[in-house]
Amino acid sequence: ILDVHRWSDHPEANKFVDEIYASFLNNNLQENIRIKKKHLKVVLLDLYVGIKKLWVKLEVLQWVLRRQSNLSCWWSLRSR
Repeated sequence: ILDVHRWSDHPEANKFVDEIYASFLNNNLQENIRIKKKHLKVVLLDLYVGIKKLWVKLEVLQWVLRRQSNLSCWWSLRSR
């Protein structure tokens, strides 16, 4: 699913994009830097949101597995 609403005007996000651009993509060619930074920001924010969603899913899965193992122990203790 394409989510086109991933954008941030926070100064921290802009600073992060500027640092990544300066470290890895600044090749001093006559290019449209503004457009390159805009595309870089979209990619970085998309990666951040994707990783954050994955992290939440993993935490829920860990909780379910812990809960399930606790329940099975409870049932096994009460069984004959």
